[in-house]
Amino acid sequence: MSKIGALALLGILAIVSSFPIRAEIVKVATPGCQKNEICFYWWPKLPDLSGWHSDQDENLSMGENGANVLIPDGKTFKGAPAIIYANAVYKERYDWKHKPSTLASFIEDDKATFRKRHKDIEIDELAPITTADGQTLKTFAYLLPSGKTSECVAYGEEDGYYLLFVLSADSEDAYRSTLPVFQALITRYKS
Repeated sequence: MSKIGALALLGILAIVSSFPIRAEIVKVATPGCQKNEICFYWWPKLPDLSGWHSDQDENLSMGENGANVLIPDGKTFKGAPAIIYANAVYKERYDWKHKPSTLASFIEDDKATFRKRHKDIEIDELAPITTADGQTLKTFAYLLPSGKTSECVAYGEEDGYYLLFVLSADSEDAYRSTLPVFQALITRYKS
């Protein structure tokens, strides 16, 4: 790189670093994920969680937006009785595929998706969870009949993203025992 190019890059970095920083949204681009396209993934950076680890391969395999997947130490993604993950849905991308949205309409769309996949699902609104910086997240339990996966989803938004924090468990026992860990993680999250 030439001296002029290096100086220009330093100048851009100085300008960008002077902007106030909010929550860190991890942004990853990978080539070749769909034919010859570059795929973009976004997820919130989560605080460390003792006894849990993240798996980059699973992060990229979690659907269109990817997710920050936390797995109990000593377990694999497929072998864990419960996992926790968070993703960030880019609002402009979402609105382009759907319609102009609000957080409330995004939540209703997510509920409709669950209902379409599982006719016998029970959706209950839970007490909201408040993040470390005071954002109140609407929280719902998505419960399937006994013996099937249950989820707890807390919804929020920051900057240009809808945030989803998800606890996914393969049994009611795993759901109930992991729920306090999930809630504690969110209370430590700062946007």
